[in-house]
Amino acid sequence: MASNFNRRSNSLGSKKNSRADKTSALPSSVKGRPSQDRSVRMPQNNRAGAKKQTAARPPQRRVSHSAYRDANVSLPSNRARNTRPAPVSSHANSRRTSSYGSSLPNVDSSYLAGQGSRAQGRGSARQTYRNEPLRSVSVSQVRSNRRQTQQKKSRKGLIIGIVVVIIVAVMAVGLFILSRTDLFPVNKITVSGVHHLTDQETAQLAAVPEGTTLLNVDAGGIEGRLESNPWVLDASVERHFPDTLNLNITERDIVAVVDVVIDDNDNQQTWALASDGTWLMQIPDRNSEEGQQLAPQVYEDVDAALHISSVPYGAVPEAGSQCNNPNISNALAIIDGMSTELADQVKSVSAASSDSTALTLNNGVEIAFGDSSDIRDKERVCLELMREHPGKIAYINVRTVNKPIWRAV
Repeated sequence: MASNFNRRSNSLGSKKNSRADKTSALPSSVKGRPSQDRSVRMPQNNRAGAKKQTAARPPQRRVSHSAYRDANVSLPSNRARNTRPAPVSSHANSRRTSSYGSSLPNVDSSYLAGQGSRAQGRGSARQTYRNEPLRSVSVSQVRSNRRQTQQKKSRKGLIIGIVVVIIVAVMAVGLFILSRTDLFPVNKITVSGVHHLTDQETAQLAAVPEGTTLLNVDAGGIEGRLESNPWVLDASVERHFPDTLNLNITERDIVAVVDVVIDDNDNQQTWALASDGTWLMQIPDRNSEEGQQLAPQVYEDVDAALHISSVPYGAVPEAGSQCNNPNISNALAIIDGMSTELADQVKSVSAASSDSTALTLNNGVEIAFGDSSDIRDKERVCLELMREHPGKIAYINVRTVNKPIWRAV
């Protein structure tokens, strides 16, 4: 210990002498450098800051070689020895004193062995990398390699595309050949979604040719023929192997039944009108021969639909065409614009003109509604009057919504 102390003091003394020699060697006349007889004072703040930094710096921990000897672990290389050791697990409570007298926590032998093996592995890998010969690569060679890689990728994509085209072509040819055979013939036709058309009428509309198979069936032609009927809103053909063809149909619903004058003699016809304004069909008498052939659902919807009457003579309706009568359009707009509270009570509508539309409720109250403007305000006035005078009103006029008129029974 004494010899070490003497060596350190001698080294410190030699350092001080070398600094003094360097200071004496400096010329005093050089601008910007202090002469020998001048002293440079350090600011007080800098001294204090230096002391604080020195005091705040944590002391370095020294580990004696005896700790490694006790654990029977070979010392790591210089690079691994200079690295900071990993923190020791918290469960090591007992402490060991090194040869320098400082307290040292017990070191786990497995941990030290792992650190040593890692350092040796890194050293061997680094040595292998150093032993490999250096190679020089030109820019043209790099570009050539890149070009070859791109060409390989393009060839691979071209090959995949060719294979896909070949597979699709083979499948198309196979389907074409199968469609010319009698494989999967249509032996049964089913219908779904129809309520106003009978199965016989639907089969006649579809007109599936004899000898049709599920592979060569003309689905577009069948759908077009079905949608030509006013009752059919949408149609689709479904194949069910091995021998069934299903016709899936979406029908239009009856929204109103209209009494239309067809000549100057005031002869009338009753027509069913769909919600999209399509004339569906002329409703025959249910006791007639034609009426007996219709589906029962037709007359059930007719009885539940809105009845529009007093339509003046004009264009005669045609099945499948759109209704362009302004009186009928005004009446439908009034019903569509109402809330269900009053619309459900409307039994019939008189559409003599667009500005004189009249409603008849289920309780017999007649409402002069006028045109389709201010529908909700007119509806609110009618409901308030019927609430204030229940069962006592026979007539309400709301053509001018600000000046309603009503008449008692």
